[in-house]
Amino acid sequence: MVNQRFCIPFTGGLALGAVMGAGLALMFAPRSGLETRNLIMEQMKTLQDETKDKVTMLENQAGEKFHAWEDLGKETFEKQKQILMDAVTAKAAILPRE
Repeated sequence: MVNQRFCIPFTGGLALGAVMGAGLALMFAPRSGLETRNLIMEQMKTLQDETKDKVTMLENQAGEKFHAWEDLGKETFEKQKQILMDAVTAKAAILPRE
């Protein structure tokens, strides 16, 4: 079984290593400095755009999950409140009044 606590840092490290490796490969490629810098800038822009898209997607997913849990919490609270009120009402009905 995969330990999820280590899965995310490993994946992040793997991605960072891949990006760094690609950057180093580009630096040592037989291109002019200007071509290499332009290529790196294009790739960084692409990576930046992809990262922004991924962050937006994760924010949306987190928001959806938060609202789902919030709704579940409110629903559970209302059910428990109703159960308590029913129990209090039932007990009040059988207790003698002074």
